[in-house]
Amino acid sequence: MIVNDGGGLAEENIEVIYLPVKEAKSFMFNEQYQKTPGLLMGFYWFFDNHFTQTL
Repeated sequence: MIVNDGGGLAEENIEVIYLPVKEAKSFMFNEQYQKTPGLLMGFYWFFDNHFTQTL
């Protein structure tokens, strides 16, 4: 679904997924899903710098 210009190519099939913070850590370590190293580093950065609550 393309809603505006920019943000990749049509053939890239980019999918936006909303992930609750409560499920983020289990998603990070679930090997059933393919994830790039950049995505994992983004999660680590978020938890180290912005998330102060205990899950």
